[in-house]
Amino acid sequence: MDKKTKYTINCAIAGTIILAIINAIRQLNKMDEDPEQKFNWNHFLYESGKGALIGGGIGFLAGAVVDEVYSNQETINTDEYLGVFASSIAVDRNSRIFRIGEKKCEEIISFLEKEFKYELSTVPFQWGSHVKGTAIEGKSDFDIFARFNRDSFYLGEMYHTVYEVLNDKFKNNSNVEIVKQKKSIGLIFYFHGEKVKIDVVPMRDIDNNPNNTASNLYVYKQGLFVKSSFTKTDMPLQASVRLTQSQKRIIMILKKWKEDNQLPMSSYMIQLLVIKAYEKNKANIPRKLTDKLLMVLQFIAYNISSIRLISIENSNNDLNSISDYDKNIISIEAVKVIEEYEYHPNTIQTFFVSEGK
Repeated sequence: MDKKTKYTINCAIAGTIILAIINAIRQLNKMDEDPEQKFNWNHFLYESGKGALIGGGIGFLAGAVVDEVYSNQETINTDEYLGVFASSIAVDRNSRIFRIGEKKCEEIISFLEKEFKYELSTVPFQWGSHVKGTAIEGKSDFDIFARFNRDSFYLGEMYHTVYEVLNDKFKNNSNVEIVKQKKSIGLIFYFHGEKVKIDVVPMRDIDNNPNNTASNLYVYKQGLFVKSSFTKTDMPLQASVRLTQSQKRIIMILKKWKEDNQLPMSSYMIQLLVIKAYEKNKANIPRKLTDKLLMVLQFIAYNISSIRLISIENSNNDLNSISDYDKNIISIEAVKVIEEYEYHPNTIQTFFVSEGK
């Protein structure tokens, strides 16, 4: 749909509503002043129609200007643009702050290994978006997973013990903040105005079978009327999922899109949606990056309301168990990108903008 038509319709509706409300308020005020005064429906409809004409006219002119601007634009290479965009938002692994984060992760892993050498079932390890290659600058934390033996602690005891030893380790450092989070202990390190966030996730083996890689996570909750719980995970099983380079780029692009539009989606949810979109279209995967991104957005737009996104490590964990209202918001934003791209490919630049541009 061209902008003349779209803006004419939208502005006509807006003009109708605005002038109708203004007229209704004026008539009601007069009725308060003069009880004999009756509501004039003919005048109300006249003002509503006038609002439609004025709003529609303004919308038509504004849309015509936009149509003219885009009609004179040379179509950009959207694949090249999105490729550059993905590179610009990716974490700079050569940056000083990234190297500091890696060093701090090594320090924490070494500390946990020594502190819990008899309780751990494996050496603590890094996982998450930095290891997967889907981390975006300024938005992705470092993640460390510490896996304990089945008989080492009760789940709650495990979580709080890890918090206590980390707090004791860093409590005298004014540049470190330690917080209890839902499934992890967060450590925030401050360096000359910059910060590094590292999440330590304690987990405990489900049983004593060395071949079973599943674990339980403690789900920490605060409040008088809420009770902490636990959930199942399996990090080696998660790590077995291999993403292509195009999938990694699309995940990063959508993570930035999610952040910019404040959409109620987790990073893991985005990853599962990308995988599901590829599975549904496995016989007809486009070659170009733009078309692959649009394929995923179309899948999100038309399936988010009903699809179950079951995590590979826990059949009881549906990541799409969010409200219908939130699902509708996500669908609307996805449709918006698709429709604007169909109007003119150059509109892709308005939806995916890196910091500083």
